[in-house]
Amino acid sequence: MNYFTPDTQLPPYLPYPRFLLDIPVSETVKIVYILILGRSLLSKVNGWVDSDGRIYCRYPIQQLARDAHRGKTTIVAALSDLEKQDLIHRCRSGSGYANKLYLRLPESSTADDRKTAPQRTGKPAPIKKNRNIKLDYEYMGDSL
Repeated sequence: MNYFTPDTQLPPYLPYPRFLLDIPVSETVKIVYILILGRSLLSKVNGWVDSDGRIYCRYPIQQLARDAHRGKTTIVAALSDLEKQDLIHRCRSGSGYANKLYLRLPESSTADDRKTAPQRTGKPAPIKKNRNIKLDYEYMGDSL
């Protein structure tokens, strides 16, 4: 084990939105949401946008179960819970295709997070843009 230093390279990670801390759902449901969020961020980078301007992703249940370290039945139940909470919308696809998953955010979450987030000082690090972006899930620790 190493200490966290200014030069430390972070291991692959997924974003965890603050609003999930206040939602009364199981940890499995939260993990599934976070995995879909990670996949949606990748879809955003790769331009997976529908005709209405909404970002979508495709995440087969088998792959989602493997990534969440849960069973298929548990994942199906978690997806249903996320729909009930209005945090995702599933669009059925044809036979043999994974459903389109649309991620939803509570309206107040982005504004509230900015208000409660700690203020940063100093100059932000420059953002490096990769012009050769391809569909790759390795940033999440996956290798498909």
